[in-house]
Amino acid sequence: ERITSDKLVTFIDDFDMDITNALYLDETEIHNKKSDMTFVARTRRLNNQPFKVTIDVISEKAVDAVVRIFIGPKYDCMGRLLNVNDKRLDMLEIDSFIYKLDTGKNTIIRKSHEMHDVIGDRPWTRRFMAYTADVNGGVDKVVDSYWYKQRLGIPRRLL
Repeated sequence: ERITSDKLVTFIDDFDMDITNALYLDETEIHNKKSDMTFVARTRRLNNQPFKVTIDVISEKAVDAVVRIFIGPKYDCMGRLLNVNDKRLDMLEIDSFIYKLDTGKNTIIRKSHEMHDVIGDRPWTRRFMAYTADVNGGVDKVVDSYWYKQRLGIPRRLL
C-alpha cells in the first residue's frame, strides 16, 4: 500500500585502520609472534546516518511473507521519474526477511542496522589476537569464519 523511508544522509568521515599485519617483522618480533608497535593508517570514507524503512501492507489473510528491500535511483539523468518495474535489474537488494502478516493492515518497520547483510568494521589486529589468545590460550589457531562473513556483506557505514 505505501512505502516510506528516512532521507539517506551521507557524509565523509575519518577512519583509523590497523595495518600492523602488512609490515615486515624482524627476527625478535617473529619469535615473539607480534610487533612491538601498532601501525595505523587514517583514511577518509563514505558513511551514513542510520535510517529506517516503513512499509504498510494490507493482507487478506494471515501468512508468512518475504519482504525484500531494494535501493536504486528514483529519477533518471534527465530528472524524469523512473518506473520501478522497468528498472528492477538496476536496483540493489539491501535486505530480505520473513515477516508474519496478520489479516488487515500491517506496518513493517525495518532499521538500517537490522538489515542482515550489513557488516561492522574490521576489528584491529591486536584486539582480534587478544580475543583469540583468551579463547584458545594462544594465537596459533585463528578461525577464519569471522573474516569469511565480513567479505560477503555490505559495510554498515554504507547503509
